[in-house]
Amino acid sequence: MTVGSGRKKRLIIPIETKVREFHGKYLLSLIAAERGFDVILGRQDHLREALQSLGPAIYLDKSISETKIPWFKKFRSLGTAVCAWDEEGLVFFDDETYQKMRFCDEAFDQASLFFAWGDVQSRAMLTKRPEVADKIKVTGNPRFDLLRPEFRSFFDEDVNRIRENFGSIILINTNFSFVNHFQNEDVLRQQLNSYSISSQPGFFEGWTEAQRHAFDAFREMVPLLSERYPDHTILIRPHPSERFDPWNNLAEQYENVVVNADGNVQEWILASKVLVHFNCTTGIEAYFLDVPSIAYPKTPDAAYVQPLPNGLSLQAGAYGDLVRLIDEILTQGSAYPRLRDDSRKSLFAASYMSGMDGRLASERIVDCLLQLDYESVLPQPEPVPQVPLIKQVWRQILKLVRRPDERGQAYLSKKFPGLDRHEMDYNLSRFQQITGRFEGVTIEPVMPQCFRLIAR
Repeated sequence: MTVGSGRKKRLIIPIETKVREFHGKYLLSLIAAERGFDVILGRQDHLREALQSLGPAIYLDKSISETKIPWFKKFRSLGTAVCAWDEEGLVFFDDETYQKMRFCDEAFDQASLFFAWGDVQSRAMLTKRPEVADKIKVTGNPRFDLLRPEFRSFFDEDVNRIRENFGSIILINTNFSFVNHFQNEDVLRQQLNSYSISSQPGFFEGWTEAQRHAFDAFREMVPLLSERYPDHTILIRPHPSERFDPWNNLAEQYENVVVNADGNVQEWILASKVLVHFNCTTGIEAYFLDVPSIAYPKTPDAAYVQPLPNGLSLQAGAYGDLVRLIDEILTQGSAYPRLRDDSRKSLFAASYMSGMDGRLASERIVDCLLQLDYESVLPQPEPVPQVPLIKQVWRQILKLVRRPDERGQAYLSKKFPGLDRHEMDYNLSRFQQITGRFEGVTIEPVMPQCFRLIAR
């Protein structure tokens, strides 16, 4: 299937983890369409498979990890430029660890532009590759555009629905994929071994031990909170990479404990009285949404404390500290001091995140994309090697006889449960009401779970 685009530049925006990426990338797509791009937004694996039929374009990826190298080379061989940001590049221990875990030189070199969260991430990259300063643009990330005050009402309908269904919520966000991975330890180990830092003795073992300490503390904490706050819902929201079983087992034992990972986490934070986390990005989101967050517990090894989410949260080293803080927050309600009013926290946050005032991160990214003459910076497309006919036939036979990886398929479905026209239209209406913009943007399906956005 070929989608004609006239003289408009084609921009392809894939989504891998829907609950985390969808709304921010939708806003970015709308702004790009409004400013002249022909945008294709949708499920990542579908867009990759169809890329050859979509013509020359700019493909906006979510990372520059080692696993992206063959994809980026393929995209460029098809005449498609690659730009990227690092979706998980906001929270990291230090510059050296970032370079070893998140920065792959070969993948980065395939990209025309890279959009950094803020000055701290940019510095972590430039200390390794100072010669690439022109390629790195400090813009912020579209996901955090939704945290800004002017978008606060975007989630009002969902927040009201959540409060009606669950009442007063104490939100528990978990982040323990090292010890509670959705698939299995072999898959996790394979993923970890792909990072160059895996050769550093004891690094992942220490990080795993820190997660295990917190994981055990959270499982002990939930029943205690359930008993201490019987008039509140203790709502557990597992990380997308985690198994739900340990948390569902707890929920079955306590009437006011619920497990729910539906929707965007921002609506759940806004519906809650307080958030409890460990090393989790949701502590940062709560900071900007003016919902008190508590980092719990204190890890035995300070080397495995993430500076940003913990630095923008209240600290509870032990269970007694935790309930003291929760009691104060619940008692004072809206009178509890906003963490954003702390000038030291505000300066700390600003060093990590751009785009939280002034122009939106989405606008800044589109500014850069409009200036990118991708047809001139790309090498001449190289022919994609033809797969011999016998190999093509053999692959089709294998598809028919090979038992599907049910757990792997379940994991993909969990990360992207679907996207239909109704959801696209509904969210377009919300963005139009909030911004007063995008009336001229139209949406049409181009393949399953993928949509074209263009201004007529």
